[in-house]
Amino acid sequence: RIPVTIQPSGQRALLTGDNSAAPQIDFLENPDLVRPGDRVVSSGDGGLFLAGLLVGQVAMGADPRLRVRLAADYERLD
Repeated sequence: RIPVTIQPSGQRALLTGDNSAAPQIDFLENPDLVRPGDRVVSSGDGGLFLAGLLVGQVAMGADPRLRVRLAADYERLD
């Protein structure tokens, strides 16, 4: 789980991997303030990642959950 911030609303959440190309957004404070296309950045909480690193954009999943379309193509990373 990675703590993230969703911009521009400033909502904090956890990004949870589920072995899919679009991880889930969990523990969102107020989902009504989040829209598809909003930027998802690292929050810096927990000290694992610096704050403000681009993670991706909010997307709607096939299920009713909010997900993140990742900015990086992890299939091409070594």
